[in-house]
Amino acid sequence: MQRTFNLAGLIIGLTVLSLVLLLWQQLGMNKVLLIDVRTPFPVSVADDRINGGLSQAQLIRTPDALRLDCELADKYEWPFCELGITLGKVPHGLDLTNYDSVRLKFSYKGPGKHRVRFFLRNYNPDYSNPQESTTWKLNEIQFIVPDGIEQTVPLKNFNVASWWLADRNIPLEHFGVDLRNVPLLIISTGGEREAGHHQIDVHQIVFEGKWVSLEHMLIFILSLWGLMALGVSINLLYKLHLRLNVIRQEASQLVMANESLQAEKKRIADQAKIDPLTQVRNRSGIRNDIAREMANATDFSPLAMIICDIDHFKAVNDTYGHGVGDEVLVKFARLLSTHVRHGDYVVRWGGEEFVLFLPNARLEHAQQIAENLRQTVEETRWPKAIALTASFGVTVIGEDGFARALERADAALYRAKQGGRNRVETGEHSQSAD
Repeated sequence: MQRTFNLAGLIIGLTVLSLVLLLWQQLGMNKVLLIDVRTPFPVSVADDRINGGLSQAQLIRTPDALRLDCELADKYEWPFCELGITLGKVPHGLDLTNYDSVRLKFSYKGPGKHRVRFFLRNYNPDYSNPQESTTWKLNEIQFIVPDGIEQTVPLKNFNVASWWLADRNIPLEHFGVDLRNVPLLIISTGGEREAGHHQIDVHQIVFEGKWVSLEHMLIFILSLWGLMALGVSINLLYKLHLRLNVIRQEASQLVMANESLQAEKKRIADQAKIDPLTQVRNRSGIRNDIAREMANATDFSPLAMIICDIDHFKAVNDTYGHGVGDEVLVKFARLLSTHVRHGDYVVRWGGEEFVLFLPNARLEHAQQIAENLRQTVEETRWPKAIALTASFGVTVIGEDGFARALERADAALYRAKQGGRNRVETGEHSQSAD
């Protein structure tokens, strides 16, 4: 019953919060950008003289307006005067996508229809040149000024001038209105040949929107409800999980006991395959792996064998004792293991004698590995500063079998010992051995 009460309280609380957020979004969260005579943005004027016309534009700041004072001449085909407000320094403009509408309060005196063109120039590096404002997208609306009366225009009512799209050969994917990066706002005369004195007063330009849109607020509220549902579901699943655990623990104990017995059995079996001193394989521990590698070996990817023996190891035991001798054997086995390839096998064959099995290694490759090991043994610092070397016998296990290969490797090792030790000798497999 307590759980039902808590869940009901959570639902009521979240419902109240949702209503408060929706009310706040409607009545508050207002985002406003005001442009008037006190605007800090740079203001400038331009006219058709840049195109060979004779119109003349002048900026006048009155106490309550930015005035575009224009003497419009009809020499140029499309005469104009315009007032520009710089909203940012290219390539950085203002992002107007968070605004929903623009509220305009203009006054117009002069001949003609009193039509005004209102442009929002958007900079996009995909098609715009920073030095040429005419390459910035021309988002526009045109309207007849109701003298001194405010009018509100939704930003979705803007369109991109078709002549500009055609003139600039804009790709189809960039045809739509884009207000993400607006560095320049322009108020211009209507474009008709209405010669005479025109006076456009810009009292206010107010962009209005919400810091959080209704769509985003609804997504946020739905996310809260989703999180609550997820939390309730997780809580129920967790309690169910606890119940199931009680049942599973008894079964798990039986499974763990069985696994423990199996693991112990495997550990004992594995321990029998590992040399207890050096922790590398022993003879019995390598039998199955070598049989598999011999079955997989071919003339192109043979199985090589290296027998290595520590030179004068008996003298080490006699001089320094078996404890130091064991240290030498452990370090020797570790050195072999760390200086062969991944997938090679290191086996303690007996005493100070070790055998390396190298899958997919030709005789010359195995000989090079043995030579590298010989040099590494000679250069390694050993316990008690003993100067230690090793001798190596190398062969390839061929069709004549493992025993004959072992004989060849052992004979090669014997030649290395007889030849002065600290050497590598090879026992090459003959195809006609049998």
